[in-house]
Amino acid sequence: MSPLGNRLLVKIYVKENIKGSLLLLKSDEKVKTGYVKASGPGRLSKEGYVMPMEVAINDKVIFPMYAGTPVTVDDTNDEYLIISEDEILAVLED
Repeated sequence: MSPLGNRLLVKIYVKENIKGSLLLLKSDEKVKTGYVKASGPGRLSKEGYVMPMEVAINDKVIFPMYAGTPVTVDDTNDEYLIISEDEILAVLED
């Protein structure tokens, strides 16, 4: 899957506890995290030039709780979002 324009395919990061079961997210959480798996070419400028993306594949990013459009890829149960680069709040450093 190749996103268009300034959109990204992001795999949602789900925290797991020591026993491997999923942790419930707090209802007051305002952001989610995920990993960029695919990227569009970038936004077009007014002059018609492609402006490169600021995030790269495999970057861990933070975005608002309700950002993006949920999608399923290749019959997996993994959660992915197609999200605009403008909705990315930050890139997390290791």
